[in-house]
Amino acid sequence: MWKLVSAAGPAPAPGEPYRLLVGTEYVVGRKNCAILIQDDQSISRSHAVLTVTHPETNLSQALSVPELIIQDTSKYGTFVNGEKVLNGTSRTLKSGDRVNFGVFESKFRVEYEPLIVCSSCLEASGKTALNQAILQLGGLVVNDWSEECTHLVMLSVKVTVKTICALICNRPIIKPEYFVECIRAIQSKQQFPKLESFYPPVDEPAIGPEKLDLSMRHERKIIFRGKTFLFLNAKQKWSAVLLAAIRGCWTQQSPTCTQKTCRGKGKGAKEFLATAVPSMP
Repeated sequence: MWKLVSAAGPAPAPGEPYRLLVGTEYVVGRKNCAILIQDDQSISRSHAVLTVTHPETNLSQALSVPELIIQDTSKYGTFVNGEKVLNGTSRTLKSGDRVNFGVFESKFRVEYEPLIVCSSCLEASGKTALNQAILQLGGLVVNDWSEECTHLVMLSVKVTVKTICALICNRPIIKPEYFVECIRAIQSKQQFPKLESFYPPVDEPAIGPEKLDLSMRHERKIIFRGKTFLFLNAKQKWSAVLLAAIRGCWTQQSPTCTQKTCRGKGKGAKEFLATAVPSMP
């Protein structure tokens, strides 16, 4: 997700930072523009145009970053990292680039904020709607959980591997409507909605809603520190994903392994946790 942040003064102007949606042309200028810059005589009525492009084919590409392009349409110039953009020409921006509109103190910085969303237990129609919202925000949608994921989307909270990973990684678990409201907030130049307003209901008979805290808690990241996991069933292929998230050390052994044969597999481990799944037919 791209945003334009003021770099000129200690206090941001109303509406800042300016978050940029994909496919929208953001005109920077001093009158009737999406991004208004007033009290600067070197700013043209229509000074520059910012556009984010993000093809749908890039939506699931983990290393893909939406392209932010700036075009100068001014009289006194637009400068990127001190270098003037020729009038009528465009330039692709990188995260951290400094942009100066005009010749005075209208200084900004562009930043890319990763938005990598993983979903769990969504039907096809729900995934399609989620993809459309994330595409407009300039984010990515992935099928498998990784540490790079920023959000987990569910209609209701069920105990899945992705749920456990998200909790341990301190990532928010939210309903898909959250991102629709984010788009509306950007369009109306409002603050993003609060995450806690979009926590899904708990749908596990063994877990009471009041017993599950979906807020971010640092201690979850270290809850398994110093423990070695013994996977007794070779069919637990999800174990590598889970343990990558919890940063544990693990050893896959046969069901007949003993404490003697397993001892020392985890450096500094003080406790062994055995886990198994029922045999598959």
